[in-house]
Amino acid sequence: RRVMDELLDSRAAWPATIDEASLFRHRDGHQLLGEFRSHIYNISRVMDCVGCERCRLWGKLQFMGLGTALRILYAPDRDVVLASLHRNHIVALVNFIARLSHSVRSTHLLHSLAIHEQ
Repeated sequence: RRVMDELLDSRAAWPATIDEASLFRHRDGHQLLGEFRSHIYNISRVMDCVGCERCRLWGKLQFMGLGTALRILYAPDRDVVLASLHRNHIVALVNFIARLSHSVRSTHLLHSLAIHEQ
């Protein structure tokens, strides 16, 4: 409970947005982006081993959506990436955004409940 209170109290210091343009701009930016790509691919491969088909499907869908979002955000030529997207990528991206939005909304709800509890 104490840790949660400290986390909520530090919220004012958090940036409201992330500057995507400067995220991978430093010297090792391309290497870092490649590592992100590799980790997402590895996690997707690990999801192949999940026994529950429903869990495997949802996990792979979420990681495909995350990978698609990162591809669009950090591609040197976005037009080429957007033209190369398949239906599966678009479905995964929309689903990923919907899940992320739901998580953000739930976080706001939990935060307001925590404030009312105090």
